[in-house]
Amino acid sequence: ISMSIDLDSINSPVIVIKKFTLTNLDVDYEITRDGNNFDVIKGNINRYLAQFGNSKANAKNDKNANIDKKESGNQKFILRKVDITGGKVAATSSFRPDKPINANLPEIHLRNIGRASNGATPGEISKEIFGIIAKRSAGAVAKASAGNALKQLSAGESGGVLKGLFR
Repeated sequence: ISMSIDLDSINSPVIVIKKFTLTNLDVDYEITRDGNNFDVIKGNINRYLAQFGNSKANAKNDKNANIDKKESGNQKFILRKVDITGGKVAATSSFRPDKPINANLPEIHLRNIGRASNGATPGEISKEIFGIIAKRSAGAVAKASAGNALKQLSAGESGGVLKGLFR
């Protein structure tokens, strides 16, 4: 992880992060009969945001108006550039624990997170970035899974592929 901060914004209500880079991210995607770990993480983020993350509601309900934003947890940020590269996804399923799927995470490039709302809280930023990582990871796994099935079909293993689809 590397980050470049606009030092002129460090004491302002909205801190500007010029560049945030995450390389070689390893993502574990676990699928069970009850769902997947991405949905659990999204649920945790949403619960956090419901409790702490709505900065407008928190500001209205803050009984001590003299509390600094940093202390109250409502510090806002703008991320001008976010790059996530070189990532890998390892997917396991309780349906086929003996057949893990490995895929490359497509590069993710985001711009101006929080800019439209004059800053975003860490929770809001986490929700946006994790949502994209989850979507791209699931897509990479689906593509790799389909590719594996096609390879098996072309190798004459159609019976095994069909059985795997219905387990």
